[in-house]
Amino acid sequence: MTEPVPRSLGSPLRGQLILSGEAELAGQRIKAGRGGDAGTIWDTAARTPGFEAARQDFRWLDDLAALGSASARGLAQRWVQDWITRYGRGRGPGWRADVAGARLRRMIDHAPFLLAGVGDAARADFFRALSRQARFLARRWRGAAAGLPRVEALAGLIRAGLALEGHDGFADQGLRALARECGGGIARPVMEARDPGVLLDLLVLLTDTVQALEAVGRGAPPAVSAAIEALVPDLRGLAHSDGGLARFHGGSRSVPGAFERVLAASRNRARSAGPVMGLVRLAARRTSVLIDAAPPPPGTGERAMSVLAFEMTVGRRPLIVSGVVPGPGGRQCAGASTLELGAGAARVPRNMPFELDESAEGFGFHGAHDGNLRRLGLTHVRRLDLSRDGGRLSGEDMLLALEGRSQRRLRRHLRRGAGRPGFAIRLHLHPDVEAGHEGGALVLRLKNGERWIFSHDGHADLTLESSRYHDPEQGRSRPGRQIVLRGIVRGPATRLRWELARPMGAPVALRDLLPVDGIVPAVPEPGPALAES
Repeated sequence: MTEPVPRSLGSPLRGQLILSGEAELAGQRIKAGRGGDAGTIWDTAARTPGFEAARQDFRWLDDLAALGSASARGLAQRWVQDWITRYGRGRGPGWRADVAGARLRRMIDHAPFLLAGVGDAARADFFRALSRQARFLARRWRGAAAGLPRVEALAGLIRAGLALEGHDGFADQGLRALARECGGGIARPVMEARDPGVLLDLLVLLTDTVQALEAVGRGAPPAVSAAIEALVPDLRGLAHSDGGLARFHGGSRSVPGAFERVLAASRNRARSAGPVMGLVRLAARRTSVLIDAAPPPPGTGERAMSVLAFEMTVGRRPLIVSGVVPGPGGRQCAGASTLELGAGAARVPRNMPFELDESAEGFGFHGAHDGNLRRLGLTHVRRLDLSRDGGRLSGEDMLLALEGRSQRRLRRHLRRGAGRPGFAIRLHLHPDVEAGHEGGALVLRLKNGERWIFSHDGHADLTLESSRYHDPEQGRSRPGRQIVLRGIVRGPATRLRWELARPMGAPVALRDLLPVDGIVPAVPEPGPALAES
């Protein structure tokens, strides 16, 4: 086997959380790491959708390898050896082409980490498992769905062909297929998913494949390089001011460094000017705002309703977020920073028009959706304006019965005795944001000490309520808070204005040099104390 250069990035923080039994996969807690004697990850019953695939693709191995401690190595070796014993002969839930491709890449990447100190029998088992997975991919990669799943399968096949002795033909087979995929509209299924994390994962796979080829003196097919250069501007268009991606529709900030690594490997320095994946970007100085301006992805329906929701990041600090976990039985719209109307769920919108404008004062978004039109006759209209210095975001939410038919529908609803429909505008705060009332104002304080003031026009009741945010950087959900404005529909035109602004006189530019708080530090291995430097 050729000595691999590890290309699968992990998070030391998540590795430490795995060891402590606090990490989550697909929303389910992994407790097998606690104390090192609680069984293995394969003893945990799968209780949430996606958990089985999440443990079978070995993403947790990236995190344990990134931590790199002796206890992390020991846990990874136990889990991998147990997988080989249970599933290594080609049977079980992990034998799906995309999952097998992801697992094979990680086993190859982290082979030195996994094989340190193991016996000859265990090494032989390990290499047999690699070879068996490579042969499986050579036969089954076509069964993976187009887009990211098929690229996952092919990337694993190519990596095996480059790293394993006697498997060279697999690399050639995989490269021919990958070139065809890249030349045949690889971006379409990725864009339809409307998950920014999927686009980043795709570009990471393509970039890593190119670099693995270059490491052995081979060039990448032109179609692969062209696909990378074409998609990088779209990735830039989905990024906040801190380099993190929008987190709509399952998107995440992924592993620290993955976004930067893709950009560094590309020659394309452009950013897409228009919407990407139906997400619109406003940016000024240190502030970025990303808005969900399109219906949910096909097949997801109300489960992915974040219409007209937005995220806001200031410098390195997320302020308003999505990626919020609804409670049991909760509607997805309640987990998004948008408006929800009445007791019933909105339908998937048929129309979501929007306009962008720019003036001497700043940058504006004006959008609408008709998800409540058939039920109540109301259209939600949202206006967001970001000042040129990035220090003020002004919002206006409107519920409008725009024409005669809609107004009659609203009147019929009111006559049925159901009362005036209530609405709630939710702005979910990142868990690191502190919120409290100071001198009659609602003050939001970021971890670097920067303060923002939230205000509204008085046509609603303001409360601070609990929230829960899935933090992909920590691999678990975290408690947070949300600003909630509650009001009632007063007629065919209900309007509410609100604003997030820096206090007057606050600096526009701020050097954010403080360490990121809220991160669980790695527990050092037993040994002599370190002297202070």
